[in-house]
Amino acid sequence: MSSRESCDSKNTISSIQPVEEEHFVAAKQRLRTLEFYERCGISSSELQVAVKPSVNTGTTPTTRTVQNVKVHLWDGKSYKAAYFHGADSQETKFVVSGLETDWGTHKRGLVVRASDLVRLEVTLSNNKQK
Repeated sequence: MSSRESCDSKNTISSIQPVEEEHFVAAKQRLRTLEFYERCGISSSELQVAVKPSVNTGTTPTTRTVQNVKVHLWDGKSYKAAYFHGADSQETKFVVSGLETDWGTHKRGLVVRASDLVRLEVTLSNNKQK
């Protein structure tokens, strides 16, 4: 092998390496997103399926679920959501279900990006047991 061929092969390998690193980073981001869905009680296969209380236990999919949330978007519109399931660790994505929009109620789990939100309004209730 000549020195020129050796140099060309090194350039080829170094030019491929950043692409492989980009794919690795993208795969890690997808795994983090799937872990986020699982923490919110939504598996990747159930993301298109309605998120509702479990039939067997009568409980919501996750203990972090908050009921009666109002979602305020950047365009000035506000929508009610039946459940807020949580946020990812960087707070760039939020999962809600039962979102009432102009097109009807979406009972499925929906991911709302933080860039679309202005604020989330949560109705708190004082449930003291006697």
